[in-house]
Amino acid sequence: MLDLVNNTSPPLSKSPGRGMVPLIQDRFVLHGPNGRHPCCVTTPARCSVSGAKDGSYTRLFQADTARSLIAQLVLAVGYTHSTGVVHGDLHLGNALLRLPADFDNLSMEGLYRKYGSPTTEPVVRLDNGPLQPNVPSTAVLPMWLGKPSEEFLASEAQLLLTDFAEAYFPSTENRYESRTPLAFAPPEARFEPERSLSFSSDIWTLACAIWLILGQRPLFEDILVTQDDITAEQVDVLGKLPSEWWEKWNERHEYYNEEVKETLETVQCIAIDTKTGVDELKSENHTDKIRKWLLPPDPSTNLNEALNKKHIGTGSWLLESEPFQKWKGSDYDSLWLHGIPGAGKTVLSASIFAALSQEPDQSENIPLLYFFFDFSDNKKQSLSGLVRSLVTQLGSKSDTARGCLDTLFLSTQGRGQPTDEVLCATFQQMPDTVKATRIIIDALDECTTSTDPLQWIETPIRSEGTVPQLVVTSRKEVDIESSFERLLPNDSIYPIIQGPVDDDILAYVHERLLSDRGFERRRSDASVQNEIESELMKKAGGMFRWVVCQLDILQKCLDLKMLRRSLPKTLSKTYGQILADIDESSRDYAIRLLQFLTYSERPLRLEEAVEIMAIDPAAQPPFDAKLRMPEPRDIMRICPSLVSLVMDRCGMKVHLSHFSVQQYLKSNLINASFPEHMADVGMLFQTSLSESSARASIATVCLSYLSHFNDEGAITHGMGFFSLYPYSTHYWMEHARAAESNKELIDTILKFFLQERGACSIWALWFEEYMFKRMVRRRSLPWRRTDEAPPIYYASCASLRHIAEILIDRGADVNVLGGEYGYPLVVASSEGQRDMNHGRFDHGTPLLAACFDGHKEVVQLLLANGANVNAPNSRCGTPLMDASVNGHLEVVNQLLERGADVNATIYSKPKPFRNALGAACWEGHQAIVHQLLAKEAMINRDGGSWGNPLTAACAQSHTEIAALLLERGININERCRSR
Repeated sequence: MLDLVNNTSPPLSKSPGRGMVPLIQDRFVLHGPNGRHPCCVTTPARCSVSGAKDGSYTRLFQADTARSLIAQLVLAVGYTHSTGVVHGDLHLGNALLRLPADFDNLSMEGLYRKYGSPTTEPVVRLDNGPLQPNVPSTAVLPMWLGKPSEEFLASEAQLLLTDFAEAYFPSTENRYESRTPLAFAPPEARFEPERSLSFSSDIWTLACAIWLILGQRPLFEDILVTQDDITAEQVDVLGKLPSEWWEKWNERHEYYNEEVKETLETVQCIAIDTKTGVDELKSENHTDKIRKWLLPPDPSTNLNEALNKKHIGTGSWLLESEPFQKWKGSDYDSLWLHGIPGAGKTVLSASIFAALSQEPDQSENIPLLYFFFDFSDNKKQSLSGLVRSLVTQLGSKSDTARGCLDTLFLSTQGRGQPTDEVLCATFQQMPDTVKATRIIIDALDECTTSTDPLQWIETPIRSEGTVPQLVVTSRKEVDIESSFERLLPNDSIYPIIQGPVDDDILAYVHERLLSDRGFERRRSDASVQNEIESELMKKAGGMFRWVVCQLDILQKCLDLKMLRRSLPKTLSKTYGQILADIDESSRDYAIRLLQFLTYSERPLRLEEAVEIMAIDPAAQPPFDAKLRMPEPRDIMRICPSLVSLVMDRCGMKVHLSHFSVQQYLKSNLINASFPEHMADVGMLFQTSLSESSARASIATVCLSYLSHFNDEGAITHGMGFFSLYPYSTHYWMEHARAAESNKELIDTILKFFLQERGACSIWALWFEEYMFKRMVRRRSLPWRRTDEAPPIYYASCASLRHIAEILIDRGADVNVLGGEYGYPLVVASSEGQRDMNHGRFDHGTPLLAACFDGHKEVVQLLLANGANVNAPNSRCGTPLMDASVNGHLEVVNQLLERGADVNATIYSKPKPFRNALGAACWEGHQAIVHQLLAKEAMINRDGGSWGNPLTAACAQSHTEIAALLLERGININERCRSR
C-alpha cells in the first residue's frame, strides 16, 4: 500500500503532502516458525508525536510547533486521500518526528553524549526459572531519541505519517470495522455497522488527532472507558446524535434524561445566537478550565440536600436575631454558630445562604461563597478542599478576582498543582479586588484536620483592611471553641439554643404528620397526632436528628406501642434501636453496606452499592448478577434512617445520613445501645464494624468480585455493567493494608495472587493502566513496559508486610524485574503523600515498589532479604530517586545507610530530574536535600531537562532550597533546558 501511495505521477507527485509519507528504503523477508513475512524498511524517525507528549510534564507543544505539525498532518492525509487511499489508523502514535538533520554526522561518542549511554536490564523468565543457554542474561534497552514536546521548535518538527498496515481503497474494498483506538473511532463505525467506512472516517480521526496536538488531553477521554462512555462524551461535546443513531443507542438512558437534555440544547442554541450568549460561553469555558485544573470539591450537592430538608420558616429566628443582623450590617465581622450534634446546623447554613442570595445587593460587589465540610467525602474534609472550592467560586463571580487566579494558572501553565500555602495566599489577595466577600463555612468539626482551617480563618480575621465576612458553624469542640474565643468578641459567638430550635422542630413534626404518606392512616384521629407531637417535643432537647429518626421509626408502627413505651433518649440509643429492628434476613446485608459506607475510600455510587449486595465471598461463584436488586433504590430499605441518597453531577451517591451516624458506627457504643435481650446482635454489629474487621471484609468482598472475572474481553465489553470493578481494582489494597493481620484476609490475598492467576493478571492490567494514565499526567513516561509484575511487587506497592514475608518465605525473588519500575524496592520508597496531587505510581521490582510508596517496614524487609539498593531502572530511576521525589526522609536514610549511590544518574529519557538531588529539589523536600548534600551529592551534575538542581528548584518556586544550593556554590549560569 505504501508503494501505491508513493507511486504517483504529476501533479500528485508534486503535492507537498507527499514529503510527509515515508519512502521504502529496503525490503527483506523474514522466515520464522509462523511462516514467511515480507518486511519493509522506511525512513527512520526520532520519536512519535505521542511519545514527545508523554515525555513532557506539560504535554503541550509550543504554539508555532503545534500549528506546523497540524498543517503537515493535514497535508499528509490530504495527499493520501488524493491517491484514493484511506489511512485507517490515524493517531499520534503513527505520526512520527524526523531525526535531526545532523544525526548522521554524530560519532558514537557524540551519540552517547547527546542521548545517553546504553542501559541494560536483566532478562528473566516469567516463571523465574533458569534461562536457556542461548538466551542472553542482559538486554540493552532501546535508546529514546526524542525529547519533551515543549522543547521541539517549529523548524525541527518535521512530520512523517506512517503505518499503512490498515490502509485500504474504499473504491474496491469494504471496511466495516474501525481499527483506530476507541477514543478516536468515528461514531458511524458503531451506529452504521452495515455501511463500509470511507474517507470521512479518516477526517474524524484527523480531527481528534489535531485536538490532541493542540491540547493536553484528548477530545474524548480514554481512561477506563467503555464504548458507551465514549459515545456519551461525543454527545456532550458535539450535541445529540442524529435521530437514527440516538434511537439505536440503547444505553442512552443511563447517561441522559432526554427531556432535560433537549431543553438544555434548546437553551444553548438560543444563547449562541446572541453576543451575550457567546460571551457567557467563553466565560464558562474559562471557568471550566480552571475547575479542571484545581479539581475543587463541589459543595452544591450539600447545599441542595440541605435546602431540600429545609422547612418553610426554618431558621427565621436566627436570621432575625441581633447577632446575625449585626454581622450582616458589618463589613468585617465574623460569626461562629455552635450547637449540639443533630441540632440542624447544616440546614441553618443553607437557610443563611438562601436568605443572603436573595438580597438585592448580592452581586459581584458582594460575592457569596460557601463550603460544607462533609464526613462522607474525603475531598471535603481538608483545608485544601476548602480553599480550592472558595478560590474557584470567587474567580467565577468576579472579573477582578479572576485575574488573581489567572495569574496563578499562567504561572504554572496549568500543569502542576499549587500548594495549599500558595492557594491561601492567592485567596487572601482576591478579596482586596472586590468591595466585600461573604463566606459560609458549615460543619468545621467534620474537617479531619480542623487546626488547618482554623489557622486559615485566623489570618483574615486578624488582617487589616478588606477582609471576608465569615459565618462558621460547628459543634462546640475544644480546639474550635478556644480559637474563636481568642479571635471573636462574645457577641459574635452564638449558641444554637434549644428554645428556638424546638420551634423549628415542632413545625417540622407538624408538617410531616400532615404530609408524609407514612402517617396517612393516623390523620383521622387528631388525638393520636397530638400525642405524637407531645411525646417527641418532650424529649427532643433541640436535636432535629433525633426527631427525624423517631418519626422514621413511628411511621412504620401499626399501633402506638412504640410511642407509649420509653422512646430512646439519645442518638446512640436511637441508632441502636434502628439496627436492632433490622430483620434477621437483612442483617448481613446491613452490616456489609454499613462497613462500606463507614470506611469507603470515596463516596459509593448507587449502582456500586447494589453490586456489593450481590457478592457472597463464601459462595461459588462469589458474584451472581442475577442477585442484583431489581430496583436499586430498595437498598434504602436495608438500613432505614441511617442511609441517604444524594444526587451530584456524577449520579446518585449512597451516604450515611449524618455525621453522628458515622461517629456511632466507629465508636464502642454499638453493643451498649442495643436492647438487653439483643446483646448478641449488638456484639455482632460492634465487632463487624470495627475498622480492622470492616476493612478486612471490604477487601475480601473486592477480591471475591475481582476473582470472578478471568476473561479480559468480558470486562472490557461490560465495564459499565460490572460497576464495582473500578473501585475493587483501585482500593482493595488500601483496605487490606489496614487489616492485614486478619488471617482469612491473608488467605484470600494469597489465593488471589497464587491460585487465581487469570483473574489476578486481568486485575493487574487494569490497575497498571489506571495508574499509568495518572502517572503520565504528572511525570514524563515516553514508553512503558507491558510485562506483568509478580505478586511480591504488588505486596510491596501496597505495604502488605505479612504477605511479602510469606511470599519471600515461599521463595519470591526480591530482585525480580517486572512492571513499569523494574525493581520492587523503588516503589516501596515513595508513597506517603497520597493526595489529589500525588497518585501512586505503579510497577517495578518489590524494592522499587516499596520505595515509591514510602513503606519503610517493607523496604527494611526487602533490604534484609538481599534487595539491590541501587536497582537501576530507566523509567523511574533508582530506589533513592523515588524516595527523594516523594519526600520519604526515613526511607532515604534507610537506603543511604545501606550504601545507596547518592549520585546515581539516569539518562535514558528526559525528566525534570535525573538524580536524587534533582528529584528532591524539584519537589521541594528541603530535609532530603540537606541529607543528600550531607552525603556529598554533586550539586553541579546534570539534573535533567531543567539543567541542574538550582533551575529545578527555581522552576517550582522553592526559594529556600535555591538559597541553600547557592550557599553550596552551585553554578548559577547553567542553562535551563526546558525553555
